[in-house]
Amino acid sequence: MYSMKEIKKAVRRDRDLKSSLVKTTEKDAILFDITGDKVADLAILDVTGDGYADTIAIDTIGDGYFDTVFIDTDGNDIPDTILCGNLQQGVINDAIHGPEVEAIITEIADTVISAVMEAAFTEVAANTVAASICTELEEAAKVADREYRTKIKEIKKAEHEERKADAIESMKQQLNERKVKIEAALKRGKKQ
Repeated sequence: MYSMKEIKKAVRRDRDLKSSLVKTTEKDAILFDITGDKVADLAILDVTGDGYADTIAIDTIGDGYFDTVFIDTDGNDIPDTILCGNLQQGVINDAIHGPEVEAIITEIADTVISAVMEAAFTEVAANTVAASICTELEEAAKVADREYRTKIKEIKKAEHEERKADAIESMKQQLNERKVKIEAALKRGKKQ
């Protein structure tokens, strides 16, 4: 297993794990509060005193007492002994020991690792799809923006042309009115 120092250093670097740490003065114990009740639910221990983690204790019931312990007695980094009971009071209801325990724990660890890897691959795939969708949406937004700007320019150009046509029509009308006035003035002048 890992040294207690390595585990403590890794836990302190991880925000989520760091927030679940339960402070203790024991250098041979790392305690975690998983349920948020300020009482340790999980402990990583160095029972042999060699500086390496060799035991994991769990409070599976939530009563504040460690009732399940996984111990590596042969030093191969795989727990080979499981104790169940009220261990703070020294009551052991079940004790399982031997290579079968290692095989089952290895199988459980493989299953957990496989599930974690599958979740990681799923997360990567989901992130890739999400990034692709975001890129497509950004492109669609750019196209829509260009079309909008083009349409606005066309509308402004059409309005400008319309105003220009209206101005020309207005000038023609004014010229016609002046022409009529001039012709009327000329007719009056000829009569006099």
